[in-house]
Amino acid sequence: MKKLLLFCFFIVSYIIAFTQTGIDTLQKSIRNNKSITTLTLEQTHAVTINKAKSGDEKAMYEAGLQYRFGMGVAVDLVKAFDYIKRAADYGYPNALYMLGEMYKDGIGIKQDYPTAYQIFSKKTLRNDYRANASLAYMLYKGLGCKQNYRYAYDLFLKEAEYDNINCMYYVGLCLRNGYGVPQNVKEAKKWLKKAAEKGDKQSISELGINQQENCLPPINYDYKSFISSYNKYQTVQHNINNNDISGSY
Repeated sequence: MKKLLLFCFFIVSYIIAFTQTGIDTLQKSIRNNKSITTLTLEQTHAVTINKAKSGDEKAMYEAGLQYRFGMGVAVDLVKAFDYIKRAADYGYPNALYMLGEMYKDGIGIKQDYPTAYQIFSKKTLRNDYRANASLAYMLYKGLGCKQNYRYAYDLFLKEAEYDNINCMYYVGLCLRNGYGVPQNVKEAKKWLKKAAEKGDKQSISELGINQQENCLPPINYDYKSFISSYNKYQTVQHNINNNDISGSY
């Protein structure tokens, strides 16, 4: 019975393919089956490293995730970045997106907004909903690029229509405050409500404010690019905590 469980878990660990959902599932399995899974994860890591050394770009990406999240090996963000970058250099799309995130958030490498922006802007990622959401966010805040509310709104809207909750929230903010699109409070409430119904705490908070929808004084659109970075974030973020200004959702 124990051998059967060991074999089944070994197969499942490969099928998961290391998506975020997969990682969460795998971590839950570890907590519930520590005596069975630890060795299996170590073996999986060893196999992955051997494949990566042979030039398998998918294995490089998976090795990077293993080091990033401590799956069968101790967390090592520098090695995670190295493997992810190698896979991205080979043209593996998932690795390219992850590389952008690591540059954006400073994971295993010094934070570099311009490089992250360049990566998210690549044509090979144009159909990647994660990259589009990150690109929109950087354009919205002006991180590593010239702030462009219109382009940010278009990207947010595109992904919001595919049920990206974070993008629904930012579509609501853009519409409420007139960032890159004519102000439309009714439409803003619709998007914020959709995100709130899916459990988005920021949208729930925005809908609960007992004040005029746009409490900020009107700002000339051409003038926005000249205000200081701190004030710009305060204006754009409105009801968001200061500690969320770092660049992650």
